[in-house]
Amino acid sequence: AHPDVFNVLLQVLDDGRLAFQTSELNVAYVKDLHAVTYVAVPGGGGQDLIHEWTHDGALVASEPAWIDDRVRKGGTVIRLRSRIKKSDLPKDTSGIWHVDVKTDAGQLVGRIQFTVFK
Repeated sequence: AHPDVFNVLLQVLDDGRLAFQTSELNVAYVKDLHAVTYVAVPGGGGQDLIHEWTHDGALVASEPAWIDDRVRKGGTVIRLRSRIKKSDLPKDTSGIWHVDVKTDAGQLVGRIQFTVFK
């Protein structure tokens, strides 16, 4: 079974709480983009996980997803985070974004999606 993946996040507070979560965002509010996923890891894990960011089908970044220990769902569910700095984003961020959650071996274990609109 594949891990369950939930939520996309576009802003994280200093204490790790979600400032808001959304599936649509106006381009005027885009700064750094943060992805937060909750992943149920069978057998307790043991593999590194990666967030692959795509914008309108083009790979923008492949970032190691780090485990955020400030928020745990219990059992084998972990919270993963990654970020793309504004300076690393395409000039026009409008469009459909995906964040794929993959193992270090390349196995797709989840996907989240959000849209940036003008």
